[in-house]
Amino acid sequence: ENNALRLSNRVLDIQWQVHGTRLQPVLIRNRITDQILPVQDCDGFALILADGTIARSADLQILEAPHAVRLAPASRAARLSERLPGWMITARLGAQDGRYDVDWQLILRDGANAVRQQLTVRAKSGPIQFHTVRLIDLPSDGARVVGTVPGSPIVKGDFFAACEHPEAFSIVTNRAQSELRLDFLLDRGQTFTIAASVGVAPPGQMRRAFAYFVERERAHPYRPFLHYNAWYDICWGNRKINESECLEVVGLFGRELIQKRGVPLASFVWDDGWDDPKTLWRPLQANFPRGFAPILDRARSYGSALGFWLSPFGGYGQPAQDRLAMGKLQGFETGAHGFLLAGTNYYARFLETCAGFIRDSGANFFKFDGLARGAQETEAMRRLTQALREMKPDLFISITTGTWPSPFWLWWGDSTWRGGDDMGFYGQGSKREQWITYRDMDTYRRVVRQAPLYPINSLMTQGFPLAKHGMAADVGVDADEVRSELRSFFASGTCLQELYVTPSRMTDQHWNDLAECATWALSRTDVLVDTHWVGGDPGAGEVYGWASWSPERAVLALRNPIPFPNSITLDLAQVFELPPDAPVRYRLHSPWREDQTRVPLRLRAGTPHRFELQPFEVVVYDATPE
Repeated sequence: ENNALRLSNRVLDIQWQVHGTRLQPVLIRNRITDQILPVQDCDGFALILADGTIARSADLQILEAPHAVRLAPASRAARLSERLPGWMITARLGAQDGRYDVDWQLILRDGANAVRQQLTVRAKSGPIQFHTVRLIDLPSDGARVVGTVPGSPIVKGDFFAACEHPEAFSIVTNRAQSELRLDFLLDRGQTFTIAASVGVAPPGQMRRAFAYFVERERAHPYRPFLHYNAWYDICWGNRKINESECLEVVGLFGRELIQKRGVPLASFVWDDGWDDPKTLWRPLQANFPRGFAPILDRARSYGSALGFWLSPFGGYGQPAQDRLAMGKLQGFETGAHGFLLAGTNYYARFLETCAGFIRDSGANFFKFDGLARGAQETEAMRRLTQALREMKPDLFISITTGTWPSPFWLWWGDSTWRGGDDMGFYGQGSKREQWITYRDMDTYRRVVRQAPLYPINSLMTQGFPLAKHGMAADVGVDADEVRSELRSFFASGTCLQELYVTPSRMTDQHWNDLAECATWALSRTDVLVDTHWVGGDPGAGEVYGWASWSPERAVLALRNPIPFPNSITLDLAQVFELPPDAPVRYRLHSPWREDQTRVPLRLRAGTPHRFELQPFEVVVYDATPE
């Protein structure tokens, strides 16, 4: 007898069945298009052991019968989907030899456009070496992997599917499959949990539908996080910062940006230079005799908080060598690239340090700079971020070096690194214009091209630099160039709004432009969540920019990266990726105070318009439907 298992809402329908003592998928339906994805001949999942044994979902015995569970909303959850109610079908399955069992869950939250399959594998005897877990197995006709980096999703018609892990491997051959290759043993009683999703999109709306899925399932929904970062300013090279310097920075930013101009600053972030490398992630006592309490008090007086840089693999240069030398003497685990976050002792110290900063120093931000490759290290980062978010659900976590543009890094962090050098110069014009071109060329070539479905509003692009060290000093202080960079930076929609700024180098005009741009971006969070790339390759001298759309309003920003007039022809229907029921007439106007007398553009979707830009010009438009 076949017993049907079904989860359904307005946009999708998924069916499994119990066949005797076995569990088997049947179909997934896109209820928007009525397209059906038949999966009755596919594996719901498969576990592959190191000895070559393959256990497919239909091979495992049902130990506890499938049953439906109503999921209650958790109002304080960091993850948006967990704040919403839903339904789950769950069962316990067991290996035929009894060596492990699997808690299987099929989850559909209210308003979701994707159903999640989650497995928790538990070793009953051990150790067991698992080689691979395969969570997506679909017919290959019409399927493709969208992206060239690990952790890229599969798209098939108006369906998307992916193993929710940045190290997952997706491939389309005679099957379309996504799997995670493991490199660790499970001892008796130990578990690992992994999930995958299959979702649906309206016709022509795949990027936006996938972004909707990511926004619901990422560690925390998109939000702008404007903050000062001390690198290039009081942090640089082997230099060690101290309490008085930090207090001075907080005071200057507090007065100029927060008090005078009314711009909230989320945090003051202390980059490499606060710790004593010979103690391993402890503050340098001579420079911070009272810890960070006085600095936190000063930051709180301006409505702000503190953030901290730490490097999972130990950092860079001489400080890294000092940390590693002392760490080895203390029994902290190391590998070829530095410390191992997966090491029991090192993980405990790293977690203890971060937890202490949250508890005692008011930390609301961490910059985790440098993660060694490998499933164990990635799993350790998952455990770390999960533990920290349980302490502080609204914690902002920037995971930098060691990441790549898989959207599933965002299940743990709020942003990832764009790749390339911290700063660089490319193309023509002044040093600042060359820097902007380098920043955006790297984003285009390393992210937009290699990971088209990664949300580019969740990148670390190296922020806005105007400081006294390194390339942040080389770019100069020209007011017009600074204004253009600020407008392009905030219009890119990035949530990680880093200010690599020496306050004493800022003029009143710089502060005013920063305040205007930051305020504008904050007031358009609901639109910039949709940010996507427009135009061509900055490194090839092509006009490029960013667009975002909502039913109420939209944003379009463009930049010319060359010292000659340039142009681009765009159709708002394509630029805004308009759905069929969207307004077609838009009024485009500059949001900046100096442009209030300019005549707005009135454009119609479906009718191309040629945008003319002057040398290195940046234009930003607020677009409202008419």
